[in-house]
Amino acid sequence: MDTLRMVYERRTSQYSSSKPGFGMLGKIGAVLIGLCLGLWYFQDSNLDSLKGKRVLVTGASTGIGEQLAYQYASLGCRVVVTSRRLEALTKVTKRCGDLSPRNYTHHAVVGDMENMTSAKQVIEQTVSLLGGLDILVLNHITSQPITPSYLC
Repeated sequence: MDTLRMVYERRTSQYSSSKPGFGMLGKIGAVLIGLCLGLWYFQDSNLDSLKGKRVLVTGASTGIGEQLAYQYASLGCRVVVTSRRLEALTKVTKRCGDLSPRNYTHHAVVGDMENMTSAKQVIEQTVSLLGGLDILVLNHITSQPITPSYLC
């Protein structure tokens, strides 16, 4: 037991503020600087530039994809969501409509992004529905790489 205590004390003394390095105050300062920079970045970014953008979010029936769709809709984007489950997508598009500051119709396209033929059809349907595509959010897992030739 005493041996363990000695090892613990020796290891913790290595991180004391008396040695050169950040110490606790330096670490707190680094975090505060990071927070200030993050706040400055987001205040300076112009989210109004997203208004009217045409967005496709894959894997949007739940989780991160769903939340991204809501965020884009609330910023005034025209959103198309895709996944393999129509019921979940219908709920997402309804909520996007509720959050949207404009009267955009948001769309759901059912597709399996694992299948490259299906992925290409999803892109084509999105372009047809929105008249183009400005932002593509790939939020799905696939075992195959998605190359530009499949998307064009």
